Formats: sequence, structure tokens, C-alpha cells
Amino acid sequence: MKEGDINSAYFHGILKKRRNGNKVIFIEDMKGKMCDSPELVQTAFLDYYMQLLGTNQTTTKIHRKIIDQGQRCRDEHRPILLRPVTGEEIRAAVFSIPDNKSPGPDGYTSKFFKDAWNEIGGEVINVVQDFFRTRQLLKQVNATNVTLIPKCDRPQTVYQFRPIACCNVVYKVISKLLCAILTEVLPLIIDPNQGAFIQNRSIQENILICQDLIRCYEKPNVSPRCLFKIDLQKAYDTVEWSFVEKLLEELRFPVEFQEMLMQCITISSLVFLIPQWGNVWIFPWQERGVPDQLKHDILSVSGFIEGKLPFKYFGMPIQTTRLQKQDCECLVEKICSRIHGYGAKKFSYAGRLVLVKAVLTTLHSYWASLFVLPKGIIAKVEAVCRNFLWDNCADYHRVPLMAWETVCKPKAKGGLGIKNLEMMNKALIGKLVNWIAEDKDIIWVKWVKHNHLKGVNWWQYQPGANTSWVWRRVCRVKQDLVAAYTNGAWDIQGVGFTTASCYQWLMGSRPKASEDLDHLFFGCDYSLRIVQHLQQNTGLNLPVGNVLDWCLQDTGTKMKRGVKAGMIVGAIYHVWHHRNKCRNEGVLLRPQKVATNIVDDMKLRVHGKDRRKLTILELDWLKGVGLM
Repeated sequence: MKEGDINSAYFHGILKKRRNGNKVIFIEDMKGKMCDSPELVQTAFLDYYMQLLGTNQTTTKIHRKIIDQGQRCRDEHRPILLRPVTGEEIRAAVFSIPDNKSPGPDGYTSKFFKDAWNEIGGEVINVVQDFFRTRQLLKQVNATNVTLIPKCDRPQTVYQFRPIACCNVVYKVISKLLCAILTEVLPLIIDPNQGAFIQNRSIQENILICQDLIRCYEKPNVSPRCLFKIDLQKAYDTVEWSFVEKLLEELRFPVEFQEMLMQCITISSLVFLIPQWGNVWIFPWQERGVPDQLKHDILSVSGFIEGKLPFKYFGMPIQTTRLQKQDCECLVEKICSRIHGYGAKKFSYAGRLVLVKAVLTTLHSYWASLFVLPKGIIAKVEAVCRNFLWDNCADYHRVPLMAWETVCKPKAKGGLGIKNLEMMNKALIGKLVNWIAEDKDIIWVKWVKHNHLKGVNWWQYQPGANTSWVWRRVCRVKQDLVAAYTNGAWDIQGVGFTTASCYQWLMGSRPKASEDLDHLFFGCDYSLRIVQHLQQNTGLNLPVGNVLDWCLQDTGTKMKRGVKAGMIVGAIYHVWHHRNKCRNEGVLLRPQKVATNIVDDMKLRVHGKDRRKLTILELDWLKGVGLM
């Protein structure tokens, strides 16, 4: 549908469904009164947005002590903020706007500007550059249309609609350029604990840290603690113009840059003005630690509402116990709603396959990038996708035409190219593993290093029992990826780490060496690392070439040769055992763990010997290599 929707029954079915869903026949106004006539409905919305968009209160005073605790704009930022924009930057901004974005009051979409760029491109560049030079903007340029989008399936009140602003293309270009300039400075001014809306930061970090913070909640014998969740209702849309201006001044932005920002904000007649605070919850109180009187005093003084675990944070469940199947049912419901809402009865097999690959199997990605999902939920999501693919519905009781494992194979191997959700979940969690491995400069990695690793090598670290369930799952995925990280770098598909390459590696699309004796013992990196760990643990000089020649040429007592040979035989056995286990079950232990198992086996053999037949020098030697 790049160039437009086809005049098909499916298109008209979707159009009819959306039109009927957007009709507002009756609505409840701010006072709770039901309005059921067109005039009353219009008045209800008008009164609500007049109150929302207007202001009758003085500007909140800025506390300089708070500003002094953070960063301010410095002199070296001035050339960045006030640099002139080039024609190439303006053209790139125009062509970055999707063709299907709704037009503003002038009625022109970005596609018109792209198609007519050879004729009007020079004028557009002059208009935009004139704004950055004079810091003046015509009122008509940022005039804005607002459309109301329902927040839920059946909105009942005026509060259940989301206002969406439709701006003119020239205004979008100017705002894009200002945002691009700000992205170079904001990360240096805004503290790292602000994850959203900042380039190269992610709200995932905040969710992971929050999950770690509540790991000891609801446990006995812990110190008194509580958690504050603050809901800033419309915090980014209802800010006073004068407050923004004073804040920019306190942060010491250049006056010229302040003027450009305020021109974009204050001329618009549809910018939200009133700062509104939503509810504040405290949860949960540790019943064994916080006195009831203290709890009552804080609630009465602050007006906060006491909450309970689990709760939602950025749409994700925060809880002390691992995710259960019932905690993720909303994912299945969301996928089922998409099936019923896309006019499924009008899809062919090919159309359903496209929908499964493009929409249904990606709806869980946000969850899967943070948590290892329960296998029951993954199976249920796959069942819904499978049933929709074969029979246009969420329930299907006949035998499928093809095994789901085959469906998930690439097309080149006889499949349909649908992602295996379990492996995709691991690949997405692998991104967190990669953040730590590469020591990425983000707040969550710093948290992990300070609270979990504490100087221990990431690939040798083992989580304790007192850590959060999310962190233990991340460490478990690390074990699955350890064979892909060699010599301090990723060795996946010949490139560095990406989610796509990690998925292919987990699915087995990795280069395979010939499994001859020289490769297994000990040419491959995995078996070689086992021998290296054995040497580190025992101090023995073990062979990595022809084992038979080494056994014949080694000097020393019979007991010493026997111990060394036993180590090599143990390594051969364990390498072969874990090679089979990896191929048949997909389980692979870390080389260090395998080396520890070999040493433990050797200790049992040594302890079974008659010590009276050993000399004092031999006993001392055994103690020196850690076998006694």
C-alpha cells in the first residue's frame, strides 16, 4: 500500500469499521452529565478543551536551588545551538516525513513537497533558513488542526479521547531541525536517570532498575521501605509558556535559541498550557517494618494513595515474583483483538501470512525485550498465530497443514519465514547481555556493575539467590550465548552483535566447522577454552595437540603422568558429552564450569587411591595442583 489503498472489499470493510468506531453518539461531560444530541456533544468537548487549553493561574516559580543541582548549558554549547542549517539538512528533514502523515490546515502532505521538490525546494529552503536567521515565524505556518482519537474501544467520557495535532509540513521541518540540534546538547544537560525522550537512552533501563529495586518487597525480615510512583498527567503537553521561557533562561540557553523555541510554541493556538499533576501512589508498605502511625501520617500529610504490588510501570508489570501465565494474558488478548479487527475474513493465505509476520508476532516484542516470557504464553501466542494462519480465527481444532517448526524455518529451507518466538525472546534479551559485555555507558549497566558484578568478570559471574527474577533470567540467557563470545568479542555470522544475527545464531544458522578429531580435541574454541581453564585451575601444562604423542613423551613419575592423562581423558569425555547435549537439547555449559567438573571427577579418583603408596613429594604435588 505504498502508493495508496486498493479499492477492495477489505479496504471498505476496514473503513466502515473505523468510521463506526469513531462515531460519537453520546458522551459524558466534565460534570458527569450525559449528552446525547450533536449540539450537547459539541458543547461538552468545547468546554473540556477550553478548560484544558486555557489558563487562569500564575506561573510556577522556578527554584534555583534545584536548577543548581543539575547541569546547565555551557559556552561550548552555544555554537551547536546557533549554527545555521544547510539546504541538505532541510531536504533530509522533508524527505524523512512519511508520505501518509495527515496534512495540516494547508492541506498539503509531505508527498506533495517531495514530488515537487525540483520546483519548490529552493523556496522551502529559503523560508526555513529565514526563520533560523530572523527568528520570526508567520502565524499561518504553525496553525494546527487537532483530531480526537479514542483511547479505548468504547469511550464514554470526554477524558477518553487523545488529541492529535496535525501540523503543516514547513512547521514540521522547522521542529525537526530544532530537535536535531537539541539532541546534541540535551544528553549533556539532562541526568542519566531520565531514560525516555533522550537519544540513545531507553525506558527499558528504568523498568529493569525498578524491577531490581522491589526484589525484597513482600519478604520478611527486611528493612522498612516504600516506593513512590508519580504519574505526571499530560506533563509534556500542558506546560505554561512563561514557565518554559523562564526555565530556558535559568538553564542558560542562548537568547537567540530561546526566541526560536518560543516562536514555535507561543504562536500556536493549540499548545497545551496548564501543568496538571496526576495521582501519586506509595506502594507497598513493608508490614513488618513501617509503623502504622508513620504510614498514616505520610498519607494524611501528602494526600498520596497507597498502592499494592504488582503494578504497571511504562505498561510493564512490576512484581517480586517471576512472570506467570496469567500475568501475560493481556498479550494474547491484544493479538486476538488484532485478528478480529483487521477484517480477517477477507484475507487470503498470503495476506494472513503477511499479517502474522508483520504484526502478530511482533506485538510481544516490547515485553520480550525485557522479560523472558513464560513458555505457556509463548505457546499460546504461537497457537493463536497458527490458528489464524490456517483458518482465519483464533481457535482451530483441525490438524495444521504444516508443523509449526517447519513454518518457522527460513523460506530457503522450506519454511514460511515466521520468527520462532522463544528464540526471538532470547535474542532480544541478548541485547541486555551485550550492553554489559560492551560496558555500554548507560545507567542500567552502571547499576549492574555496582550492585551485581562488583568487579567480577561478566562471563564468569553467577547470580545469587537474593537477586531479582529478571536478573537471573538475563544471566541464564548469557549462558546460552557464552559460546558466541570469544576473545573479548562477538563471533556471530561474521559481524558484531545484532538482534537479527543473534536470532540466526540461536536458530542454528551459524558456520559449522568439520567435526574431525583435530577440531574436537582441541581445535575448536570451546574445547580449547576448557583445557585453558584446566591449566589455570591446576597449574598443569596440558597438551592441546596430539594427546598420544604427549603421553608417550611426558616425563615424570607414573602417578603424575596418570593425573595429567586423566585430565585429558576427562576433557575428551566432557567435550564429547556436551557436544551431543548441545546438538540434541540446545544446552551448553560454560567452559569454566566444565573444567570445574573435570577437576571434581579427578579429585574423586585421587581420593579413591591408597595414600600409603604415595610418597610425601607426590602428596605435596597433588595438593599443589588442587586435587587433595
